[in-house]
Formats: sequence, C-alpha cells, structure tokens
Amino acid sequence: AVVHLSHFDGAEVFRLEHVERVGDELRFDVVFTTRTPPEPTDLLVNGDFESGTDAPEGWTNNAWIAGVEPFGYERTGGRNDSACVRISTEEPSYTYWSQRVAGLVVGRTYELRGWIRGESVDGLGNPYGAGLAITTGTNSSPDDGMGTFEWTPFAMAFTAINDEMDLGARLGGRFGNATGTIWIDDLELYELMAPSAE
Repeated sequence: AVVHLSHFDGAEVFRLEHVERVGDELRFDVVFTTRTPPEPTDLLVNGDFESGTDAPEGWTNNAWIAGVEPFGYERTGGRNDSACVRISTEEPSYTYWSQRVAGLVVGRTYELRGWIRGESVDGLGNPYGAGLAITTGTNSSPDDGMGTFEWTPFAMAFTAINDEMDLGARLGGRFGNATGTIWIDDLELYELMAPSAE
C-alpha cells in the first residue's frame, strides 16, 4: 500500500490499496482515514471547585484593599448545587480568585470561560463589575456583570505573552473598584487556535 501522511502531524490521511497495472491503465482503491479530532484539554485544575476542604485546591485569592477578606468557598450553591467560590464586599476593592497556569505557548490564543452569578454588583461609576481576567494583567472579559443576575456565561480570549499567567474571575478591575457579591463556578481554559503550518 502507498500511504500519504499529513504535513501537520504526520498522521495517515489516505492510502492506495490493490494497486495493479491492467494494460495501459493503473487501477487502485483509495481508502481515506477517518480521524476524530482530539478532545480539547482544559488547562485549569479544579475549575469546578469540587476538590478542597477549607479552600478550593489549586486556587488563590487576593484583594487590592488592605483588610478586605471577602472570600468564601461553598460546598453547595454552584450552578447545579455544586461547589463554588464567592466574593462579597461592601468595601470598594479589586478582588479575585485566580490560578497560575503553566505550559502556555507564547503567541497562541486561549479562551477562559466560566459562569458567574451576581447580587448588587456596583462598579461605582467605572465599567468594572463581575467578570473574568488575567488577574495580574489588564485583559478582562468585555461585558461585565452589574446589578443582580442569575448564572451567566462569561468568556474572554487572549494571546499568551508568557508561558505562565494568572487567570481567574474577579469583582472590580485593576483600574476600578467594585462592591457586591458574586459566585463563580465551572471555569475552563482552552487553546483556541492551533499553530499554523509553515
């Protein structure tokens, strides 16, 4: 059999079988390989917050206003009455739950997505309420949640500028504080775009 391999990953694309010459003709069967694309890999650890005792494993939290301790870990209350994390503050602050993700490839595009529920979220005149973020950077989800809202999907795409980045969900933003309560559940991180072939 003659086998043709992909230029992208070296996997078989098709093969020629039963090759024979009959007079002036060349006859053969073309057999195409059916390939199932690989399942995307979630790059976050414990994004559903199900693992942990007093705090979710793999996650840290931070508040930019000294003395504010607005963080909670709830065993129920998530999207499907599962575990979730909470931020609740009456003091204006930029607060977040985040995870340092290693193994990113600089220049590749990723999407962080998850679910947030909010109660009395107030950006105090700035556009930062509830959302997702590179928590040590300036990238944020484009449409922040304000006021009171049920579980709502949020997503943000970004290009990796380092091989390790801190990602998560936030109340407020680097350039604007907020108050209120948010619950966060089912965070996921996937690579959006594979590298193009040279």
